[in-house]
Amino acid sequence: MEKKSHRTKKELALREKSEKNLVTGSRLKESPSVKADPIAHKEFMRVRKLLKVMEKDDDLYHNQINTYCLLHAEIQKLSEEAETQRRDIEELREAKENFDDEKEYWDLLAKAKKRLDNIDLKIDRKRTHREKIDRENGLTITAALRTVPKKPEKNTSELKRALYGS
Repeated sequence: MEKKSHRTKKELALREKSEKNLVTGSRLKESPSVKADPIAHKEFMRVRKLLKVMEKDDDLYHNQINTYCLLHAEIQKLSEEAETQRRDIEELREAKENFDDEKEYWDLLAKAKKRLDNIDLKIDRKRTHREKIDRENGLTITAALRTVPKKPEKNTSELKRALYGS
């Protein structure tokens, strides 16, 4: 038994027209700051390719996608900085015996750990911002599933569509 939609044909037509108006038809453009950053540029090219497959590579999303790519680059750079800080902490621990003043060693170690914590906090904030952009633009599995039609379109003949408008 087929369920009827609670929307009228006029409402459905208006919705379809409105959905089509959500795109500009202009291809997604890369900002100069993204283009200048090799990491961000590479991510932009990857994301634009994926958006094209989804037919969402529209310039309407320009600001968020460029911000997303810059965040990606910043996170990668901060992650490298955090790794360097971890190596420095390890080297400091290995050189503990070389310190004449134990207080100096503990002060340096505490400062190094505080720098690492600050870097980790920055990374976490940027990841949170990037995840918001993911959700807003349908770049998560859950968001993508919400865009899938719940029912397949009924395959009707040309004659039926002409006669009944459905």
